[in-house]
Amino acid sequence: MDVGSDYNDLIALKYQKSLIIGIYIAFKCHEGETERTNLERLLQALGSVDLSDDVFIVGDWNIDAVNSGSIYHEDLTKWCDQKGLSISHVGVTRARWVLDRLQESNIDFVVSNNDKFSLSKEHSTLSDHYILKLECFDYKVPPTCKRKIDFFNWRFDNKAARAFLSELLGAMPIMSLDSVEADYWIRACLIKTFRKFVKSRSLTVRNSNDVTSPKIVRLKNFRNKLRKRWSKNQTVMNYVELVRA
Repeated sequence: MDVGSDYNDLIALKYQKSLIIGIYIAFKCHEGETERTNLERLLQALGSVDLSDDVFIVGDWNIDAVNSGSIYHEDLTKWCDQKGLSISHVGVTRARWVLDRLQESNIDFVVSNNDKFSLSKEHSTLSDHYILKLECFDYKVPPTCKRKIDFFNWRFDNKAARAFLSELLGAMPIMSLDSVEADYWIRACLIKTFRKFVKSRSLTVRNSNDVTSPKIVRLKNFRNKLRKRWSKNQTVMNYVELVRA
């Protein structure tokens, strides 16, 4: 997301249908700009995010989320109401001594359009801020397990591979395919040639775990189903469906 050259400290991470944004509002103003217009410009940039996805905006807002009298608190709450977002906090997230007085505030929090997460905090010895821990319910880390990795031997009969690929491409009904279907067909021919001539071996890796989600599990099951179908009937069309999946 392009938010302007002044916001190099705003980081967006896209994962599946979720957008996680790490934010730090430092009120670095342009010439002739006030803190309020600076904040308005940042909220406008954040408002360009596609809110049809799951959105999590977390970080140092420099606005006390629980103190209605804090600066720009009203601006933030109005913006959240307009965008259908809600503020989630875990109490005090910054504690520091100012002269002889302990100053505590909740300026680190999460703004989101759903409640599929839990928020907690951990003490940090490196900063007067607490560390926020955002844990999404839709994503989980499975227990460690064995995993296979394929290694390929790239020494193969290049002439025979070219002849096999030419035969597959020659059977392509080019006149009846649109550009997308032709792309999938050519890709399937290339992959089928690769599988036939490039030899591989598998290596088992222990203690492997991948971050996954229910959607990824469904997609893997669908892919495996198409793979079994292709193994029984190795037609190009079955391979096109497998490649697309």
